[in-house]
Amino acid sequence: MIKRIVLTLTLIAACQLTAFSQSSASRQNRTAEEHYAAGLKFEGTWRVEEAEAEFRQAVQAAPTNDLYLFKLGSMLFSGGQLEEAVAVFRRAVELKPDNALYHYELAVTYNNLRRYAEAATELRQAVLIEPKNHGYRTLLDFAYGMAGKDDEETEVALREAVSYFPDDKYFRDSLGRLLLRHAKYPEAEDIFTKAVLLEPEEALNHFYLAEALSRQERFTEAEAEYTAAIKLYPRSPAFYRALLDLLTRQRKTEQIKLLSEQAAQNGIQL
Repeated sequence: MIKRIVLTLTLIAACQLTAFSQSSASRQNRTAEEHYAAGLKFEGTWRVEEAEAEFRQAVQAAPTNDLYLFKLGSMLFSGGQLEEAVAVFRRAVELKPDNALYHYELAVTYNNLRRYAEAATELRQAVLIEPKNHGYRTLLDFAYGMAGKDDEETEVALREAVSYFPDDKYFRDSLGRLLLRHAKYPEAEDIFTKAVLLEPEEALNHFYLAEALSRQERFTEAEAEYTAAIKLYPRSPAFYRALLDLLTRQRKTEQIKLLSEQAAQNGIQL
């Protein structure tokens, strides 16, 4: 009889403990949700410190919730706590590696820390997930440039960007300039020929077309484009010096003299 009573009490205690554990877990989840909701309210009124505190509590209660981590990272970024923001965004990325926005926000934080190579790595992941996102691709090109990256990977990324956004001047010009640096002059010529047709009043279009033509030793055509660039923007020393170099290579003494006089009239000493 006593054994039965003890067994019964043991079962009751076990059931109570299970119920308590479930209740405790439920309270913890509710606490995380409540802190998250409070954080959103503070965030909506730009009370960054209060929002950060609430999101931090939410993360402590539910450390594997990627959304809570993302919100905490955002508040840390807004508060200038960039190193901690990197760590928090990194955890969100690890939990949800297929979320392009998480990669992007981590990249933006790296960018602000001038860690451009790491930013480019995250942005490359972001564009793999969302290839048609203009903002991600723009920042990727910027990060590549700031990291001093000018290789085949950069070229591939720009070609992809142009394929998705063929009318985008930024991507088109960036690819054209990169092709010039990579000595792919006929392709660069094609890009800037189209650019001149689309925007004939843009001096840089003529200048870069002239550069592509000059590298192919098509000096007469290049001279015409340099001259057009100078006519549109007569205060650019770079335009005058490029044309001066071209004329010097052809030993056009009289034209060099006239160009020097024109430059001097615009305050440029050659």
